[in-house]
Amino acid sequence: MSVITMHEVSGNDIFDRLKAEGIIHEGDIFSRRRGENVHFENVFDYSKCDDKTLQELHERRSYYLFPVFKTENGGVGWSLNYGFDDLPAIAIGRKYPDEIFDYWQQTEGHVDAFCKFKNGTVVTADGVPYDGILFKISDKLIHDMGDGTSCVSLYLDTSDKKPAKFYCSNNDIKPFSKYSNDYSDVVIRDKSKGITVYRLLEDGTQSKETWSVDSVNEALRGSKEEYRRKLSEPGNNVAGPDEPDAADDLEI
Repeated sequence: MSVITMHEVSGNDIFDRLKAEGIIHEGDIFSRRRGENVHFENVFDYSKCDDKTLQELHERRSYYLFPVFKTENGGVGWSLNYGFDDLPAIAIGRKYPDEIFDYWQQTEGHVDAFCKFKNGTVVTADGVPYDGILFKISDKLIHDMGDGTSCVSLYLDTSDKKPAKFYCSNNDIKPFSKYSNDYSDVVIRDKSKGITVYRLLEDGTQSKETWSVDSVNEALRGSKEEYRRKLSEPGNNVAGPDEPDAADDLEI
């Protein structure tokens, strides 16, 4: 029985660069189960990392050499059975603090994390930290405006005449999964500023409102539950959060 967690750091030809610098190389690691050294074609060598990473390594009681492999897109990959270890990603971020990398983690087919990071901090595609996320928005409801921004349709209140809208930078659109183009997260750079939302209310009134990130996520969850409830009712055929015809532009 096993539970495998896969990790990957990719971008900027990182595997080949680390290998050229000698941080990744061939090596032998002692196997307590086998009672002998096991040879690996590629190991990540922590002894060639910065002092802070070495200190964290000692605190975790890990070995200096760690087995890794080159992924299909030139990234650094590693896997553990019944374990989790993001220290290689942390070490890479510290070595190249001005560069943006992709980090992916998956356990038994379920995505645990998928993000961009820079020197240990999750960032937007253009390298800016953020502190809020709108989770799992259907890509059918995200429309590129052609000027570097996107219009995102939001189902906040089922009584509205049309889905609400808000606008963001294309760099704030983050794929929900490494392997899926069906959904994306939308990151919010400054959660304290809230989100400017445009609505067309039940009585036809056009409304411009500021919502908190938490309020939007709560409303999205509520609308999805309401949509599923209506679908379960006999004879209902309603457009909802995943319907392409439900994302008409709101003229405000």
